[in-house]
Amino acid sequence: MVTQANIASLVLPAKQARSRMKRDRLLAAGRELLNRGAFEATSISDIAKEGGCSVGAFYQRFPDKEAFFSVVVETVMADIAADAERFVGAESINKASIELALAECVNHWVQTYRHYRGFFRTVIKKAIHSEAAWDPVRRMAPLAVEPFIAMLAAKCGKSEASHFTTERLLDFRSRSA
Repeated sequence: MVTQANIASLVLPAKQARSRMKRDRLLAAGRELLNRGAFEATSISDIAKEGGCSVGAFYQRFPDKEAFFSVVVETVMADIAADAERFVGAESINKASIELALAECVNHWVQTYRHYRGFFRTVIKKAIHSEAAWDPVRRMAPLAVEPFIAMLAAKCGKSEASHFTTERLLDFRSRSA
């Protein structure tokens, strides 16, 4: 999977359970800092303190703050994609009419945005100064959207979903702009 490959290239491997736990605490701290919108003003020392470990422990796992940022964004986006898969796989959505399913999809994305609003604000602010900051979102967003597209396409009787691919929708958006 693309996500795991990207994460693996940015995170130094954890060889012991204790090391994995420190890495996970650092990532949880990063998620919290992104959600609070405090990432830019946060030092590596602050991240380490929030994660309950030392600055040295941070550098044992991540080459720098930018790599850490990318990994945190990828993990949040992977969670959003997994939530989308679970939502689309729910029996209630599969049995719903196209109108109800579409309304529930919109509601799902509104709730997702509300839950992660600090995260999205932080990533957007960072992307204003560095386009590369948006790359993890750009890579992961199709994974979050495609289950909805496939489900809605199937409800419209387009089981092959070729008319509803992310690329076609993005192509349509760029032509209409």
